[in-house]
Amino acid sequence: MTGAGLAAFGIAVFTALSLWMVARAIRWRARMPFREALFLAAPVACLGALTAVSAAAPLGPSLLGAGIDLAQLCVFAAVGLEAARSLGREPLRGRSGLGVGVLVGLNFAAWTALVFRIGGVDPVVAGHDTATSPTVVGVLLRAALAEELLYRLGIQWHLGRVLSRWPRGPDAALLTTAALWTGVHLGTLEPTWVRALQLFPMGVALGMLSRRFGLASCVAAHLVFNGSTLVPGLVPSPPG
Repeated sequence: MTGAGLAAFGIAVFTALSLWMVARAIRWRARMPFREALFLAAPVACLGALTAVSAAAPLGPSLLGAGIDLAQLCVFAAVGLEAARSLGREPLRGRSGLGVGVLVGLNFAAWTALVFRIGGVDPVVAGHDTATSPTVVGVLLRAALAEELLYRLGIQWHLGRVLSRWPRGPDAALLTTAALWTGVHLGTLEPTWVRALQLFPMGVALGMLSRRFGLASCVAAHLVFNGSTLVPGLVPSPPG
């Protein structure tokens, strides 16, 4: 299967998981922490809208996209929070593990440089002279925040709860989430194996940060890694 095919498969699985989580949120809406989820999701959705407007996108579609973004992030965050707390875990632990997250992000920036060198990928950032524009920075920031809400807080904790009766359930949830996150980014870089080798270990590390320290740590790692794409010649494009 090609990288584009794997990405399409990953997106299909992600869509199916989204519908499953929406159904769960509706069924158990009385116990879902929607207020906390809205607090987490609203800034990310607003950032997405501002980024779109700064890129000269029409206001109407930008606001519609922000509304859809808000609804999706809110559902995933609420389901993830409820699942984590049902397992006796608290994913919102303030600044716990921030330093570790920063170190992990820096290490995977270096890992990316190594993988690209092995794979013969051109490490030059195209258009780097405009890489620090507000639009690009906004996209990188929004991607890191949104994906950690969707994958590590939402999907990983939800799968962890579903698989909790199995002794290796939490590990299976972590690996499945990392594979899904990697899969939806395939097709954005050739050869495909380079992207997979770049991202899957990072997905595992982000999952471990989420499980050990909570949301803030994996967001910090993702932000640092995405920020490394602004360094000339290091990473040609962010994973999202």
